[in-house]
Amino acid sequence: MAIRKKSLLLGGLLAALMAAGAGCDLATLSYFLTPEQPLPAKMKHLASKSSLKSEPKVVILTYTRPDGVQLDFIHADRQIAELLGKNLQQFAEGMEEKVALLPQRRVEEFKNANPEWRQMGMAAVGRKLEADYVIYLEINSLSLYEPGSNHSLFRGRADLHVELVDVNKPDELPMTDAYSCTFPSAQGPVPVAVDTLPQQFRQKFLEHVARQLTWYFSNYPRSEQRLVEPVF
Repeated sequence: MAIRKKSLLLGGLLAALMAAGAGCDLATLSYFLTPEQPLPAKMKHLASKSSLKSEPKVVILTYTRPDGVQLDFIHADRQIAELLGKNLQQFAEGMEEKVALLPQRRVEEFKNANPEWRQMGMAAVGRKLEADYVIYLEINSLSLYEPGSNHSLFRGRADLHVELVDVNKPDELPMTDAYSCTFPSAQGPVPVAVDTLPQQFRQKFLEHVARQLTWYFSNYPRSEQRLVEPVF
């Protein structure tokens, strides 16, 4: 961590020197030397400082409505959960924090062993899995193609219910929100071609969804909002 901090500081100083050489003013120099202030999580920042003994334990539960997902997205809920968990851990490490994610394999084992798990309530499921927080994602719909294009144009669309339950505060109502997106949004539909296979577009689309869902549960750099969508 110390080496990484020194590298970042050195990089900032070099950038500042380059900016000074190019004739930048003090305000511009301060931009290079001031660490980027993160934006607050849309729901709740779950990770804790590495100096603390406690490490928040998080479970990601997903459910897909039977009538809302095309065949192209079978098991996409598991992939979104895996990507979201990976992002949360990467964000935490980048901020020198920590968070523990229950492996999705164990989550799926629990769901298979308890077919009525949704009727148990998310807090009860969290207690059984010894978690502090439960992230519940209910996938209302996922689609891969532009409507009316006869599968000739890719255009990802997602509609999810997002819920966060604090297992240690059972009397509190869960935090909820509706998430939706169109991908890509700026470029418009992408023609189906030999160099853009359904599997490739599906992967990029799910990565996009998982990345934006990460902002609900972690503070994130402002630069995240300026991420440029891939050009196909």
